[in-house]
Order: sequence, then structure tokens, then C-alpha cells
Amino acid sequence: SPDGVYKDGIYYCNKDKEIEVEVTMSEPVLFAGETKGIKVGNLDFDFLDLNGEKLKFKYKVKGSEGTFDVNYDYSKFFNSESVLKDMCGNELKIAASSSHTSPVKIDTDKPEKLRVQNLQNGKKYNSSQKLEISSPEEGATVYYSLNGGVSFTEYKNEVTLNSGVYNIFVYQKDIAGNSSDPSDKVSIEIDDNFPKITNVSINVPDGTYIINDKIPIQIDFDKKIKFDSSGVKLYLKDKD
Repeated sequence: SPDGVYKDGIYYCNKDKEIEVEVTMSEPVLFAGETKGIKVGNLDFDFLDLNGEKLKFKYKVKGSEGTFDVNYDYSKFFNSESVLKDMCGNELKIAASSSHTSPVKIDTDKPEKLRVQNLQNGKKYNSSQKLEISSPEEGATVYYSLNGGVSFTEYKNEVTLNSGVYNIFVYQKDIAGNSSDPSDKVSIEIDDNFPKITNVSINVPDGTYIINDKIPIQIDFDKKIKFDSSGVKLYLKDKD
């Protein structure tokens, strides 16, 4: 009975998850030696309880085990000091090994760090952008932050970034619940709005012009602009 995430017939157990094993004998038994638990694969389970023919053991995942399937062999359950006897005093004997694969997978490894693929750190964009993230591992959940890691949102559908300033992080969480390190931060600015004209003024005092006069006109915008004078025309019309 593992305390893990169940998916597609497998229990995924990461740090601090507990796995409990119940061993059923053919008849009631007693311990005749010091009880030190059992060996399930390469995991040492602690003794919990003995009730008739049923023995219970528990293992708590430490977080340093790595990733592997939990396999076991009946012949290797009990060490030399854990002597089991039946009510008549006959000692437990296992005639042959019997290997099995359990539906439990220990997984304490971090998944790989993700990347923001299509946006360049420090760049300014003049149109809306899509948030594109490198491929996560199978079954993982992806999260993203647009405010420098203050809060994260699950990445389910396409994300479009409109005008604004963004400090982006992404990370993934695997099936077992292990989180990757956050991605490198990507800071961008998007401004997809044409600057607004706040004022137009003509800097000639008398307002009288003759043919071939050049009229200096000043146009004020609400933000700094980049101006290319080639081929640019200014159209004036009556206020009506």
C-alpha cells in the first residue's frame, strides 16, 4: 500500500512517501530472533506489526535513492537474525528464490531544466508573442511565471503575451512530484501600440508663409520613438 501517485498501474513514490508491505505466511508465526525488518530489493523495510500469519513492514523514501522499479525476492526478505518459527517451533525455510516485480517505482530524481525557446532575454518586441517552452518529460506538468517567480500558472494552453514587461520563468514537475530547477530568467518588453500624438506645433511666430517657405513642425508623442525620415510624409487637413 504505497503512499504515492498512481498512474497507469504504477505507484510513483518520491521523498517522504511511505510504502507499507504486508507478508502473509501459510500459518501463524512468531519471531525467535531479533527483528530487523525485511529486505525488499535494495530497500530496508522496518518492522511494524505481527498478527498471526500476517507481518507488516514500512519504508519511508529518503530522497537520495534515485529512480528504479521496486523488485523483490522472497528468499531475501529476512536476514539471518530475523528467525521466524511456527507455533510448534519449526523454523521458516524458503526452498527457492522467487523474484517478483511490484507496481511501485521509486523516483527521487529531478527532471531536466526547461527553456523558453522563442524569446530572447533583454529584447523589446513590437508585436504580441507566443510563449514557447522546450519539451518536458512524458507525463510532467509545466508551470510558468510572468512576474519573476512571484506566482506560477499551469501551462495548459497556448499563452499569448501582449503589451507589457515580463520576467519569465518555467519549470516542470514529474509524475512522482519532483520539481525541476527553474529555467534561466527571460526578461522582455512588448509594445504593440503605435505611440499617441500629444501635441502638434508650428514654430513660426506670425503664421504667414509664402511659396517655397519651409515650415518647421514639431510633433510630440507620449513615448520615445525611433524615426526613419526616408519617404515619410506628413498630411495636414482642416480641422473639419
